[in-house]
Amino acid sequence: MNDPEELERLAADWIALWESEVASAARDREATEAWSAGLALLAAFWRAQAAGAAALARWAHDASPHPPARPAPPAPASDAGGGAGDGGDDPATLRRRIAELERRLSEIERSTGGGGADRRPAGGRRRRG
Repeated sequence: MNDPEELERLAADWIALWESEVASAARDREATEAWSAGLALLAAFWRAQAAGAAALARWAHDASPHPPARPAPPAPASDAGGGAGDGGDDPATLRRRIAELERRLSEIERSTGGGGADRRPAGGRRRRG
């Protein structure tokens, strides 16, 4: 196996084998579709990673020596189903809260460069109802 001519022939055979395998895979419609779908998924993953990195860079650039204060999480509802007069289960209140959350989510998506708008149905978010 140390003969340079034999190694050269082996390398040429190996390249010919791979060329024939790639050519036959390119002719296979299902394999081509699978590779296309896989590469599209990989591209979407890297776009999301880039958007997250950009958002992190903006946050780090805008941050002072002390990180910005985050709003306190909402107080948990009591075991009795909510505090007096908070309207926790009122449908109108719930609709307002959902609309506010959707507005905030939309702002976040705009500030990070989209974050998945290509996967959302054209009519916006769908609610079961």
